[in-house]
Amino acid sequence: MHRFAARFLSAVAVAAVVFLSPCTSLGITLPDILSITGSTVHRWNLDSSSYIYSQSTGTSLFGDMTRTNDGRFVAYRSTYDGKTPALFQVNPTTGAASLLVESTAGAPHVIALAPMAGSDLLGYDEFLGFVRIDPSTLAYEVVPIEPSNSAITLSTGAMATSPSGEIYAWCSGFAAGATSVFSELFKIDPIEGTAQEIGGYPDLGGTTSFNAMAFSPDGRLFGFTEINAKAPLNTNSVYEFDLATGMPTWVAERSFLSGVRGAAFVPEPGMLALLASLALAMWGTRFRVRA
Repeated sequence: MHRFAARFLSAVAVAAVVFLSPCTSLGITLPDILSITGSTVHRWNLDSSSYIYSQSTGTSLFGDMTRTNDGRFVAYRSTYDGKTPALFQVNPTTGAASLLVESTAGAPHVIALAPMAGSDLLGYDEFLGFVRIDPSTLAYEVVPIEPSNSAITLSTGAMATSPSGEIYAWCSGFAAGATSVFSELFKIDPIEGTAQEIGGYPDLGGTTSFNAMAFSPDGRLFGFTEINAKAPLNTNSVYEFDLATGMPTWVAERSFLSGVRGAAFVPEPGMLALLASLALAMWGTRFRVRA
């Protein structure tokens, strides 16, 4: 038994060398990202300047994309250009989009989306404000949100839910006081109806904004800008947020983000599981050869 354990651990070590060496040389630290424009899905990785694939969805006017609690990637289509509100599922392997549900009773102009506890989605509609959406029917109800900075208006085009279930949004609006405009990171609680100001740019308006946000599996929050982003943000770029201060730090620029509307990380199998699987395969091959 001890001899088997020693040999298995040795196989794991060999697997680690085989599996990790290429990743270390490439600097891979995060899984792939799915991003969506109004009509196209890209799969890519921050360690590469090009994308893995670019796939047309066969429709257009998506407002955002998120990953649901049951692991599906879903994108919300708005009513601009006369289309019916709809929810599509995106296949992360191919980028193909398939219709899940469409309804004329759905919120018409959803531009931000994040999963709530359970199966519902929290959306932001340009005319309705924050809405709670049933993804099976698109039925919605308006969710009143009270900002901690006493903002008169509060809007967002980018939201994401952390691995622990907390919803973050980059919000812009007007607040009373000497500094009337802001563009900052907030923590949204749709159950309590609150938006807790974290920080960012307290004296810059809504044009200083993000079009998409996503949490990595290890709990890091990233924001994505498109071609119309304004200073101090760069266009077509990826930023990482400091969750304590709300400040974004530039990470990379990608030309295919020029029309980004949503983004989500594609979770990969755990490293230990991968190593164990590879070690077992190596051990099995060795056993069959000896037999």
